Amino acid sequence: MIYLRLDDAVDAIPVHLVNGMWGLIAVGLLSSPQKMEAVYGTGEHYGIFYSWSNGHSDANLLGCQMLGLLFIFGWTFAVMLPIFIALNALGWLRSESVQELVGLDIAYGGIDDNMGLLQAEGGDEGIKEEYLEAYEEYRQK
Repeated sequence: MIYLRLDDAVDAIPVHLVNGMWGLIAVGLLSSPQKMEAVYGTGEHYGIFYSWSNGHSDANLLGCQMLGLLFIFGWTFAVMLPIFIALNALGWLRSESVQELVGLDIAYGGIDDNMGLLQAEGGDEGIKEEYLEAYEEYRQK
């Protein structure tokens, strides 16, 4: 995520996107004929690994799963692109730079005197005092 320069503070992309993709692909790779028979009433098309173990190469289920994955990507793109364009046009897609410097928890939640926010002498913990001063000036506007 850092290498791709994607701002994903809660790691939603690896958790939801990558694991969801793996879930779809894993069904096409690993589903057994017995489980397909039990669930769908037919064990004709099953995971490609079981297919290979039976001496043939039936990738029908894997192909269907990949087609479903492409459909999900297309649907999400078509539905969310106009929303993101509208949010960007309204200026609601990103916060102000000064808010990002001090952190959105402070910008939206307020500052408590006992939070220990200021950076210690020579230390890397906390927020620089000039960032907090700039934020206070920003709030006065």
